Amino acid sequence: MRFKSFGQQDALNNITGDYQSTFTNLEQAATNVVNTLTAGTSRTIEQTSQTAQSASNTISGGWGGYDTDVGASVDWAATGDDAATRTQAAVNAANLVNIEHLTMAITQDAHYNPQTATNSASFYGNIYDLGQSATNVLNNVTVETIDPSFFCNCYGGWEVNQDAYAAQVSTNLISTMGDVNNAIQSATNVANSISVPSNDD
Repeated sequence: MRFKSFGQQDALNNITGDYQSTFTNLEQAATNVVNTLTAGTSRTIEQTSQTAQSASNTISGGWGGYDTDVGASVDWAATGDDAATRTQAAVNAANLVNIEHLTMAITQDAHYNPQTATNSASFYGNIYDLGQSATNVLNNVTVETIDPSFFCNCYGGWEVNQDAYAAQVSTNLISTMGDVNNAIQSATNVANSISVPSNDD
């Protein structure tokens, strides 16, 4: 399988209020994804991305401040079905492979793929339970098994060959003249990641 992408992706969300505004239970998600594969079995996979990606979320204004869950407190540590929803989530992802069985090889090349994920929240009042996550991912492979019985001299003889030449920037900003209570921010950049379960047999 062969994937090639060129150009630009922009995902932008903006909420603006005046001095009378009170913000409650907002959710912004800006997501860009290019070259993604989910499969059971594959032989060779080639992914090339030269796509600039920009994802941004902005909330501004409001003397009334912000509260996700009025009268209660968000548990940011919760997982699974109870996981708290981030108020702002910006995600850029390029060259993703998730397969069960690889019989030959994978190559991933992000030669010009700058990624910028930004979140900004500005208020005048108090802030409660505001979560921000900014994430950039380049060249990510998750594979359950690689079959050693097939010899592939492709891609320099490597089962997985990854090259990333790209700037990654992830930022979060919370600004207010009031108090900030129970807020969480996460900024993550990942390039060239391979996940293969260990063989304990």
